[in-house]
Amino acid sequence: FRGTRQRPDAASVDALLLAAQQELRRATTALLPLQLPPAAGSKLIVVGDTHGQLEDVLHIFHRHGPPSKERAYLFNGDISDRGAEAVEAWILILSFMLRYPGQVHILRGNHENEQLNERARSFGGGFAEECLAKYGPRIYERFQQLFLLLPLFAVIEKQIFVVHGGLFRTPQVTLERLKQLPYRRHYPMTLTKEEQASGKTWTEEEEILFDAQWADPVELPGITRSSRGSVVINFGPDVTEKFLQDNDLSLCIRSHQVPKTMDGYELLHNGRLLTIFSASHYAG
Repeated sequence: FRGTRQRPDAASVDALLLAAQQELRRATTALLPLQLPPAAGSKLIVVGDTHGQLEDVLHIFHRHGPPSKERAYLFNGDISDRGAEAVEAWILILSFMLRYPGQVHILRGNHENEQLNERARSFGGGFAEECLAKYGPRIYERFQQLFLLLPLFAVIEKQIFVVHGGLFRTPQVTLERLKQLPYRRHYPMTLTKEEQASGKTWTEEEEILFDAQWADPVELPGITRSSRGSVVINFGPDVTEKFLQDNDLSLCIRSHQVPKTMDGYELLHNGRLLTIFSASHYAG
């Protein structure tokens, strides 16, 4: 991708995206059940937000090794936007996904979304501008089609729940309900004043879809309003504890937010919730 290497031509990228879409259509629910690779000493590496920072993606593969029978990857969303090389990061990750079936998995983040992608990079977007400049509208549309096929949740070894954003304002959400969630659509956007005045509200399905991509953990109990915006929620340790207990799970892994530790990870909620963020020197 760098130096004297040429960027893949548009026809090759188009074929890659079509093949990746076909692979993603094999999944039938929003929730991926995952297990460690069967080989001895195997591991599954969860990667948080990389936001167009190709060097971070390359560093992760260099440090841990490429996908293999002993090594699987789960990218927890937000590969897109902010950085200048999200297209190249997607090409690399999708190529590995197709080359090593069942060893590379991708969940959708809140930035795998057309409305955010079309914002300027200075306002948190940039993917549309980047992709259109490099490959034009046809490839950009292929990416948008692919984003809607990405699942939202994973459960590793029946014990670890993985989601990009967080848990839910809707009470008593079960894994079975998440499996039945209509997920091949974007999360809802903020209701207009006219819609609010008419009494329109989000459905519970829309709330779950939105919170999965946007919610953040705090140490205050219950559900509280987030500083991100009037419709975004924070969830407390009691919400995490109840969700894990109700679903016989041990840990929740999420991304979406730069850890206060600035170490790329942070353990919260009495050790039951882990934030992983993989974009280094991030200023978004």
